[in-house]
Amino acid sequence: MAGLDVDNSHHGETLHPRKSMRPYNIMVILAMGFGSIAMGYSGSVIGSTLAQPTFIEYFDFATRPNGTSLISAMNGLFQAGAFFGAICISWVADAWGRKTSISVAAFLVVLSGALLAGSVHIAMFLVFRFFAGMGSFWLLGAIPIWMTEIVPARNRGLLVDIHSAALLFGYTFAGWMGFGFYHVGSKNAWRAPLAIQALPGLIVLLAMPWLPESPRYLIQKGKHEEARRVLGRLHESEEARIEYAQIEAQLNHDMSLPHSWKSLLTKKTYRKRALFAVGLACGIQFTGVLVINNYGSIIYSGLGYDETDQLLFNALFNTVGWVCGMVAIFIIDRFPRNRLVFFGSVCVTTCLVVEAALVANYPVGPNQNNGALKAAVAMTFLYIVSPALAS
Repeated sequence: MAGLDVDNSHHGETLHPRKSMRPYNIMVILAMGFGSIAMGYSGSVIGSTLAQPTFIEYFDFATRPNGTSLISAMNGLFQAGAFFGAICISWVADAWGRKTSISVAAFLVVLSGALLAGSVHIAMFLVFRFFAGMGSFWLLGAIPIWMTEIVPARNRGLLVDIHSAALLFGYTFAGWMGFGFYHVGSKNAWRAPLAIQALPGLIVLLAMPWLPESPRYLIQKGKHEEARRVLGRLHESEEARIEYAQIEAQLNHDMSLPHSWKSLLTKKTYRKRALFAVGLACGIQFTGVLVINNYGSIIYSGLGYDETDQLLFNALFNTVGWVCGMVAIFIIDRFPRNRLVFFGSVCVTTCLVVEAALVANYPVGPNQNNGALKAAVAMTFLYIVSPALAS
């Protein structure tokens, strides 16, 4: 289970690698994957929405004196909601269970998707961008925790990579929905991709009665018989018994150690791990991947491309990321994580430097250098390859 440090053998017993997978495990992980798709789609859909002329016209962004500020607020409020969603993950999951936590997050994504699509005023749109961010980033943290506490240890790496693949698929799906509905020709075409945001979250909610609660959570709450039933459904009987003993031993060990929020700062080993975790997460955000995804239409417009090209580039950008993410599933365990992160950081930095130099030195105009502008677009595609492979 998540955070287990206990050896895979308990009293001389081991889990057999060939018997640690069941079809039910795969079904559960795939169902959970829709939560990851919901997060990716919700996080990406604004990128294609901002390139929809009908969206810009409906809210009068081109004529409003504060149009640019409102567009910035859409993304700012989404990230503000993400902050509060991230805070809620552990509190709700530990108090009421992983299933309840994910159900609340999925409901927020469904609700916000429906009301963003139905927005009749900019204030309404801004409010539900906040809740979309809250729900989607709540899912981003809660889904992989739930996965790692359910799947067999020997298959954990491969199966949990489904989270990353599904997340990137959500980004890609949003891009192509935006591109497709741009060609519909309706003045309300911008609403459809936002409404589709609710679909994967709704699938998660509908599947929830058939999905298991985390055995770790159940044992932690003293629901031992229910935990045994869940493990029995997830594993062969002997494996379930060994897994139960491991979880119980690990929980007892964890409770004997400092486990408060304060201890993250006061205990040296905890502080070091917390700084690594927070620093890596912040570093990923500072690479600018969300800037390119969310403001890609503005970037490509500044390079002289029309709405069709902007939407196409946005969809292709995320498609490249998804394909590389799928490749990463098969190579992630072949290289040390620190080397992958270092490689990705160097490549990302190089691409951004070249991109900035091209944009600064070859402006759009009567005598523009089309080759340089195409190279600037190419840099965004090379850029996304590195984090997708290295993460």
